[in-house]
Amino acid sequence: MVTPTPSLNLEPIVFGFDRETAVIEYKSGIGWGEMGRRAQRELIKDLMAFGNSATFGYPVVGVSQTASGYERTGVSEEQAASYDPTPVGELVRQYSDPEVQFTIHVPEIQGRRFVVFRVAPFANVPHICRQSYDDVLEQAAIYVRTDNAQSIKVPSAQHMRRLIERATFNQRDSLLAQIRELVGPSVGATQPSGVAQALRDQLSRLLGR
Repeated sequence: MVTPTPSLNLEPIVFGFDRETAVIEYKSGIGWGEMGRRAQRELIKDLMAFGNSATFGYPVVGVSQTASGYERTGVSEEQAASYDPTPVGELVRQYSDPEVQFTIHVPEIQGRRFVVFRVAPFANVPHICRQSYDDVLEQAAIYVRTDNAQSIKVPSAQHMRRLIERATFNQRDSLLAQIRELVGPSVGATQPSGVAQALRDQLSRLLGR
């Protein structure tokens, strides 16, 4: 069951924008089970797209679009509790490879309750869709967020190159950190040995650091 998270200030995310953005998506105030299969998979598409972004992304449940803009209606306690990370995560894993990393928060802001997903950028490689669903999800597609707040398939070779560059950079950093740990200072030493330092320097040059 999801619980309130007072340590994380989400008010700027929920109330700070008068429109959706590349990092914020608003959903009307309904429970996970009330969404229906199609709407759930549309949310999964958004999660994958946010996961392929360079920064954290925030789908927010409890904000309805009206003719005059967005209305922060919030959700009920029962609706908030329906966003259990376990069943939500299980469905996401069915469609995303690798799994999208996200947390679910239920802040109470200005007397109303909201459900906020906090989606982390991918750690090593972009998220790829495992299987199709109607016209919502397409097998082997890579989804990204656009500046006009849409979750779409990678639109160009240039965009794909940027994703590959980020993946390469992330993996390079991870590899370098592991090697640095292996050749770190010997026990009781305050500085690395000359051999270890030389190896570090060579690895840094090799990996472009």
